[in-house]
Amino acid sequence: MLIQSIIEGSERAVPETAGFEIVMAQGAKDAVSTVKGYDRIQTGYASLPNLIVRYREDEMYIMAVPCPSMTKMEVDPDFILHITASMLKEVKLGALGKVAFYFKDSNQFFVMTVTDFAIPLATQPTEHKNFKPYIKEFARRVNGNE
Repeated sequence: MLIQSIIEGSERAVPETAGFEIVMAQGAKDAVSTVKGYDRIQTGYASLPNLIVRYREDEMYIMAVPCPSMTKMEVDPDFILHITASMLKEVKLGALGKVAFYFKDSNQFFVMTVTDFAIPLATQPTEHKNFKPYIKEFARRVNGNE
């Protein structure tokens, strides 16, 4: 039931994500980037949010889910990031599934963590396994390591 509620919640919020791959993530902090003078894109929540990530090819939609449950995933319409490879100057992959996106022409960045146990509600070994090669290839393209 959980994966179906994730699909339905994300497609209700962003209908064009139908057919995209899906994985759950969590917001993450990155003190190093903050020290270097970057501004983290904030979700507006006191704690790090759960995120639905829909992705394919050179684009991703990252949607905050303030109160996830087994049966319903309501996306916060005020926090939906649409990221394309052309918008980014760098993607850094870190330990424990950390992914940091640095945007061109700004000092903004966004960090999330994708693990096979992204939210307390469920494991996602298949989705996590599918995301790993995707994000490595996406980072390679953005970072110019052709």
